[in-house]
Amino acid sequence: MDNFRRLRETVLVGGNVKDTILLLNDEIKAGKRILVEDCSSSTHDIDSGIYPYTDSFHTTTGAVCTGLGVPEESVETTIGVISALTFLNRAFLSHISHFPSQMDKEDPAYAKVSSGLDERYGLSNEEFEIGWIDLNLVGHAERTNHLSSIFVTHLDLLDDLDEIKICTGYTNKEGKLIKNVLPANIETFGSWKPHYETFPGWKEDTRSAKTFDDLPDAAQTFIRILELRTKKEVTFVSTSSELNKGMLRTRTSD
Repeated sequence: MDNFRRLRETVLVGGNVKDTILLLNDEIKAGKRILVEDCSSSTHDIDSGIYPYTDSFHTTTGAVCTGLGVPEESVETTIGVISALTFLNRAFLSHISHFPSQMDKEDPAYAKVSSGLDERYGLSNEEFEIGWIDLNLVGHAERTNHLSSIFVTHLDLLDDLDEIKICTGYTNKEGKLIKNVLPANIETFGSWKPHYETFPGWKEDTRSAKTFDDLPDAAQTFIRILELRTKKEVTFVSTSSELNKGMLRTRTSD
């Protein structure tokens, strides 16, 4: 009980509990800008994610309004953070043998990306399955969040690859090509085959790049292809796991 009493003093008497709806709306009215970060993927949203592997809450922009109590009109900018590859937690894949853009473990690209993921980002392929970037997942995020722009991370993990694949669609069991669609359940997701576009790699280290123009030509082309396919501007590119390191990009930098 003594611990609870001390906690009460810290939380209640210390003024650490506030009406956050009132607090946030007052700040918005005062012209302050508030940064809200989601903790999960749009594919895990309880309503619009891939059943049954969803979170128990909303993971899309609507959660800002329902969770924080601020009006929809106050959401000024929505930035989609995507990786240059696809990483899916193994627990998410427990009922299927693979996902559409999953890399073949016999593909030399898999070993290079897996090694870089471990050495540079401290993430193990024992926890995550690795795949090529899937623009169908990005399209789903755009629809459910109305993205203003895109931030691309992990670009450096593609540095050593001879060629790079982008999943732009799926082929279903009937052989029909499907684009920009996310299946509603995990079994369908596991049965669809990827439709790829393949581009040459750049075979150069991008981690020292300070501006977009410092990137190899093929890396710049990769980013522009993402913009073309998603119809969204890529405004930030990260080539390192270091905090506060990356390159803001505007149209004037092209």
